[in-house]
Amino acid sequence: MSNETSGPPQDPFGSPGGPTPPPAAPGPYPAAAPPPAYGQQPPYGSPPQPTYGAPQQPPYGQPPVYGTPQQPGYGAPQQPAYGAPQQPYGQQPAYGAPQQPYGQPGAYGPSTDGISIAALVTGLLGMAIVPLILGFIGLGRTKKNGTKGRGFAIVGIVLGALEIVGWIAVIALIVAAANSVDPVYNQKVSELHSACASGDMASCDTLFTYAKPGTDEEHFGDTCGGLTEGGGYCTDLNSGTGTGTGTDSGTGTDSGTDSGTGTGAGSYGDDPTLDALYDACKAGDGQSCDDLFMDSPVGSEYESFGDTCGGRTTGGTYCEQELG
Repeated sequence: MSNETSGPPQDPFGSPGGPTPPPAAPGPYPAAAPPPAYGQQPPYGSPPQPTYGAPQQPPYGQPPVYGTPQQPGYGAPQQPAYGAPQQPYGQQPAYGAPQQPYGQPGAYGPSTDGISIAALVTGLLGMAIVPLILGFIGLGRTKKNGTKGRGFAIVGIVLGALEIVGWIAVIALIVAAANSVDPVYNQKVSELHSACASGDMASCDTLFTYAKPGTDEEHFGDTCGGLTEGGGYCTDLNSGTGTGTGTDSGTGTDSGTDSGTGTGAGSYGDDPTLDALYDACKAGDGQSCDDLFMDSPVGSEYESFGDTCGGRTTGGTYCEQELG
């Protein structure tokens, strides 16, 4: 006969002889299934186990614990990763538009043509023909390359053209002023013109030689006062008549009644005053040569000697400048 007594089994972890604790009351949610053994798959339908270090999700309907990182909801905007380029404030990219790579500069507009800029600068500096040429080159380059600067090229062309016209006007004024500020020259030309117009062919030849090239006075003397087409000696028209009424009718240098000059002084020895200027001119005094040319009768030997600075030049120049 056994000595064992019947009764509930004893808890080996409980206190010996103590009462067995009642079972735990069921909670609001079903108890979680125990984790599977290492290497085994969880049963179908059981919630997935979070990986090590992953943030824990609170049960559905319970507020998250303070400090727990929040997971973005479905459709919430995603935050760019650290270091990714930021979208400008208030600007949304178009749907399907390609995104600009990070660090790549954006496209710039067309550059300004350097030749057109140079045309403007040289035009402002008053370089006349230079901005005109550079302006036309700049117009062609801007049209061909699609660059900016067309306005600069046009301004350079306008400034260059105006400067060229201005320089031409200045040169013309200088030439005109140089022809009008010489009273000695003007007086002599006026005397020769009057004598040539009255029929003194020697004066016409002298006027052609003495007058400045390209002037109306030179043309008047060349055409013998409008009697010929020019290109020949006017004295050939009245050869043998001369200007004197004395014994030497061929040369007109008779010291008697020389109607051509009205003074009777035609050659050396006829007038003491002119002889003194003649001698001084011959000695190399340029001013005396000019005075002899001015004071002597038109077409006389005195005049020719003074005009050629004592035979040293071909005439038509100031002896004072030539001889000093």
